[in-house]
Amino acid sequence: MERNEATQGQAIDDNDHINSLVEELTKNNDARIRLAQVCEESEIPYAWKFYGDLDMIIELPNGRNRRERIVTSNIAERFLAANIATIKALGSYDAYYFSDEKVIETSIGTIRGPGRRLLQRLPGVEIEPPSSTASEAAAEDSPEAVLEGRKKRWRLSLQSEEGTKWGATIGTPSERFHNISDRNLVDTISLRLSGIVGERHDNLLSTLQRVANAVLFELDVNFGIAMQLLPSWYVSFSENQKRRRPPTQAANRVRLPQSQYEDKPLKLYWHASSAYGMPLLQFLAYYQVLEYYFPRYSKREALDRLRHELRDPSFDREEDGHLARILALAEQYGGGYGSEREQLQSTIKACVTEDRLREFITADESRIKHFSSSAIKDVAIFHANDQQNDPRNQAANRIYDLRCRVVHTKDEGAKKAADLLLPYSREADSLGPDIELVQFLAQRALIAGASRLRLEAV
Repeated sequence: MERNEATQGQAIDDNDHINSLVEELTKNNDARIRLAQVCEESEIPYAWKFYGDLDMIIELPNGRNRRERIVTSNIAERFLAANIATIKALGSYDAYYFSDEKVIETSIGTIRGPGRRLLQRLPGVEIEPPSSTASEAAAEDSPEAVLEGRKKRWRLSLQSEEGTKWGATIGTPSERFHNISDRNLVDTISLRLSGIVGERHDNLLSTLQRVANAVLFELDVNFGIAMQLLPSWYVSFSENQKRRRPPTQAANRVRLPQSQYEDKPLKLYWHASSAYGMPLLQFLAYYQVLEYYFPRYSKREALDRLRHELRDPSFDREEDGHLARILALAEQYGGGYGSEREQLQSTIKACVTEDRLREFITADESRIKHFSSSAIKDVAIFHANDQQNDPRNQAANRIYDLRCRVVHTKDEGAKKAADLLLPYSREADSLGPDIELVQFLAQRALIAGASRLRLEAV
């Protein structure tokens, strides 16, 4: 949704203005007014916010959390048709439980290969007659045939043993799920679990994960069709607004670049940026950008320390003790200029100043709260306002601890590996500020390693 520049990223809490806009919607019989009434009757929280346009934000139940959705007039019509009073969102997936139908339905997506076409060729698939008038003579792989295949409604009901009280279907999403899903697109495939009785969110989420993972794994084993549960595309409205960084002074105009950036780490950076919605992969990919610079900056720090020792006017090469200090430095950096944690610290210190890092952290109250909390266990707490400790060391410790949990390795000197940080867990879903931090540091590393842009004469 486009925003007025003057109000982008900042809500206007002018109740009189908002009330007048809501009155206008009421006069025009806007669907959002009818949806607001349903929300009140069903005790579903909602609010009106003005960000250049009037937005309705509703909060669908999602266990101990809420899934906020921005609702336009068209979306309100779909939500009304879906009967949101009986719907629960499930975890971080594009998945919902319809309590009146005892059904869980979720989006699934292909990991590799033409998943839709392979699924539609499996034994037992039922395909409804086409609704459009595509040429029957069109080649199977023609654009017309492909589009026609996407428009067909189809389903694959999984065979069950006699007496089984629940079932599963893969295929075109139900109209109700289509109306509430984040991914209400032509290409969406859904997995529908019927006969699911439950009230508690965590039990329903566990059922979804266990059944869906079993179904999708056996599809891969038996038919070579690799698919996965899809995360929700939705980013909470408040988080989305919070992460809209205001332009820097240098970014007030678009100008020709004066610097060029190293190709290999920049490719890693773009790979990380493309991993939106996959926090663990995105974190590791940004970490790889920093890792690329480890040899350069850790070697530089090693040379600086060695040079400092040799420049000491009291250094005497005839003294065994003095030479022992040089040997100790050589041993310390003999395995690659320090441990991985130390190489990370060296890289961060070479690329960003203390003040610049503090400015980044303290620019957002939610970042300060996140880094100083223990929401993610077994990672270093980061107090950016602590003037006694270098924030770059604190950042390096936190990032390295997270890296160990993501790849499930033990820190140097640790007796055992840290607990594995799993995808779609609450900890993984809360990684947003940490991803922002490692992205910021990856940007600073690329900038520090940049050179003057020069074009060859043509």
